[in-house]
Amino acid sequence: MSRIRIEPMEWLIRCSPEGRPLEKVSRGQCHDGTKILHPVIHLQIIDKEGRFLLQKRSCKKQIQPGKWDTAVGGHVSWGETFYQALKRESLEEIGFFPSQALFKTRYIWESSRERELVSLYIADYRGETVCFDPEEIEETRFWEKEEILEKRPLFSENLLYELHHFFSTATLCKDDFSPSETG
Repeated sequence: MSRIRIEPMEWLIRCSPEGRPLEKVSRGQCHDGTKILHPVIHLQIIDKEGRFLLQKRSCKKQIQPGKWDTAVGGHVSWGETFYQALKRESLEEIGFFPSQALFKTRYIWESSRERELVSLYIADYRGETVCFDPEEIEETRFWEKEEILEKRPLFSENLLYELHHFFSTATLCKDDFSPSETG
């Protein structure tokens, strides 16, 4: 006899383009094609060689199954700040939270199913152990930017957009980053 797994209702935020919360909405509403603008966080983790730590999304995922994507990505829940969501998602997805996660930029990303206000953070990789849930992530590894661009079909469109628009070279300098956003 198989058990039915009942997922708790996940409440997200319909927000303004500036990130101001407007109302509580369900995850389903955000992904049903109505394109309710809702906030998400992304974290790009970069090692000392300038390579990006990426995760391969589980084939069970509803959106972008089996694609390589940012090290950490997830929704900002109702009542949560962007930074709180960043910390929660980091611990859930890769098993650690980088001590020096820095805010880089915000942008709106739109796909055929949803519209997201993405807050992009970056962090240096300092040898932390990566632990992930195999129900969510199939594997993780470091990729060079050039390698990613050569093998485009393996990666999410959103990841390719971020690399093209916000990372001019594979080797990054901490001086290029804005101060940390803590709220």
